[in-house]
Amino acid sequence: MKSSPQPHARAEFTLIELLVVVAIIAILASLLLPALARARDKAKQAACMNNQKQIALAFMLYAGDSRDLVYITSIWGNSGSGKTVAWAHALMQLPPKSGEPTMVAGDYLTAGSRALLNCPSSVVDTSSSSYERAFITYGMYNLKNSSGPDYTNIKLIVPAAAGAFNFYRINNISTPDRWVLMADDTDKSDIGVEGDTFYGMSNTNGHFVHLIHGNQANTTFSDGHVEGMNMYSLGTVANNHATLGKGPGIYMMVDSEGTLLTLR
Repeated sequence: MKSSPQPHARAEFTLIELLVVVAIIAILASLLLPALARARDKAKQAACMNNQKQIALAFMLYAGDSRDLVYITSIWGNSGSGKTVAWAHALMQLPPKSGEPTMVAGDYLTAGSRALLNCPSSVVDTSSSSYERAFITYGMYNLKNSSGPDYTNIKLIVPAAAGAFNFYRINNISTPDRWVLMADDTDKSDIGVEGDTFYGMSNTNGHFVHLIHGNQANTTFSDGHVEGMNMYSLGTVANNHATLGKGPGIYMMVDSEGTLLTLR
């Protein structure tokens, strides 16, 4: 009677083979993780761009109801001690800062759209008690000096009892596809946390365009389109502080590490 064949014993991995497998996994991880991180950052940049597109649409609707004016900011209180009411307060109802009036806001952005005011790559603490009223990581471009063609033709200051409202005459911008209205913005002393308005040519208020997406900042132009711009392309935009003697462009910005960069 023939005996049935016995199954071969399963060979075990040797220590060398296990180490080789572990090394291959580590190599694959080192190749894949940076690519996954880049994909995640690109997804955040795309979400940020979508935020800005929706805000740009709200601005266009606001301008349509406001004789083609776009609200920038307002200053309240005595000179030197006044505080600003940021642009977002004109688009949706937000709690005012202490001592400031409540803006009569439209419903251009609904109350449920609060997250649109912050870049997904920012580090805003949404649980903070001041988040609702203050933390906005998109900044409006603001003209600093009181002369020059942009200031004369585009900016409008409307005095009020306790301060002044600042607007742009959006239809007076001759190259709206190259004139920056809004961008990723940060306070230089608190990187990635809060924006408001930036000058682009001066560090007077400590706010700058923020190259938060690698080497780019998402930038909204006054015709409503949004682009990712690096520091060199920002230097070619049409915004012009002629009185500073450096020609058109935005040439002061902060990189993702918080370093202040100057083109000129």
